[in-house]
Amino acid sequence: MIGSRNDTRLLFPGLAGFYASWSEISYALLRVAVGAILFVHGWGKVTGAGLSGVSGYMGKLGLQPGILFGGAAMFIETIGALCLLVGLFTRFFAAALAIEMLIALIFAHLPKGYAAGAGGYEYVLLIGAVCFLISLRGGGPYSVDRAIGKELFLSPRAVERHVQAIFQKLRLPGTEDDNRRVLAVLALLGH
Repeated sequence: MIGSRNDTRLLFPGLAGFYASWSEISYALLRVAVGAILFVHGWGKVTGAGLSGVSGYMGKLGLQPGILFGGAAMFIETIGALCLLVGLFTRFFAAALAIEMLIALIFAHLPKGYAAGAGGYEYVLLIGAVCFLISLRGGGPYSVDRAIGKELFLSPRAVERHVQAIFQKLRLPGTEDDNRRVLAVLALLGH
């Protein structure tokens, strides 16, 4: 059948065993590298500007309340990144990091263009895409999730309750359409 995986032939067939044996290890290395990169980025916020500085920056970007967005960014980029690194609650934190990168892309980097050197969205797009893919696949065989045999999971109803509580706390008009959109995104993420 044309287009199936069996049609693909390696340029160097002798490397097939190498590729097969390194497939899961390379995925773990990618997850660990992204977790380490994001942790260093988040730790810079903790030891640099701190919560007040990061909150002020979030407020200037229009992300209100700044303390909520600043605190969330610092938590996700440190604790979440460490969890991604070791593969603990991998899907949850990878999805949270992907969402954070999307917010950063839209509010901070998109106006500056593509090039990361000019503050553009190149870097956050790449990291966000990788985190999204990790959220779909999970921690893999070399993760704490696999070792304990569990993953963090929220039912759609529990997510809906959390979303409604967040909308109420922020005094946002959380409608049924908002809840359906959030649930649709979570369904895409495999939750």
